[in-house]
Amino acid sequence: MGGLSLLIAHVGKPRLPFVRQGIEHFRDKIQTLATLRLLPVREEPLRKGTAAPEVQRRERERILKVMDRRYRWVVLSDKGRGCNSPELAALLETWMLQGRSRVGFLVAGPCGLAPEPLGGADLVLSLSPLTLSHELTMLVLLEQIYRALAVLNRLPYPR
Repeated sequence: MGGLSLLIAHVGKPRLPFVRQGIEHFRDKIQTLATLRLLPVREEPLRKGTAAPEVQRRERERILKVMDRRYRWVVLSDKGRGCNSPELAALLETWMLQGRSRVGFLVAGPCGLAPEPLGGADLVLSLSPLTLSHELTMLVLLEQIYRALAVLNRLPYPR
């Protein structure tokens, strides 16, 4: 699936060493199959007395600034539509066949997304019915993107 350009905008930077290592592992694998750019969005500091909705509002403003309209946007949320790995692969393939080879994924910060819908989201996707930290969400997302690309490129994927 040559020509696929992926952007992952993520609030904050992964801090856990094993997560950073996993992200680099899958980043290297993905970059042999597609263009991948990770774009950190500044995380709002959690201060005493600042409520989660205020943190979400401030991060939302920063997120909207990086949502390049040339991309199809997949926003990750526990309220999103679930899909399995073959469905994700099929979705990426469909978009590419439609000439939409730029796909952006958005991973919110520790407080999650503001409840207002993000304009420009093509799909709100849930990776799991479980609550995952934003760091683990990034790692799982990258693994699933690699899995989808392996399927589309007919590569074996170790089970």
